[in-house]
Amino acid sequence: MKGHIMRKTRALLVAATLAMACLASTAPPTAAAPGCEANAVCLWTKKNGGGDLYIWRGGYVDVPPAFHDHTYSFRANRDACFINYNNGTKESRAVKAGDYADNYDRGFGAKLDAVADRC
Repeated sequence: MKGHIMRKTRALLVAATLAMACLASTAPPTAAAPGCEANAVCLWTKKNGGGDLYIWRGGYVDVPPAFHDHTYSFRANRDACFINYNNGTKESRAVKAGDYADNYDRGFGAKLDAVADRC
């Protein structure tokens, strides 16, 4: 009798697991932002890794015109510094390897002018 109950319990657990897997696979997919190559910082002109892509690999660089004040998502696979120049003042944000933002238009991305190795 015990063995029969154990088999039924096991069968119910397997069925429940399969049902949960089916439900999970029918959920609507989320928009996944693309990755970024090793030892680089990737910037996009639109949210969630959309639009134009710029890959920064080191040194001081003024971002291309399309990205000035319009960097709306990023992935960092190395440390960097995001820089904004405004009326002769420099404002910066340190970025660490592993940092990312999919909606950076509400953050520093709406001001970004340059990228450098250090702030």
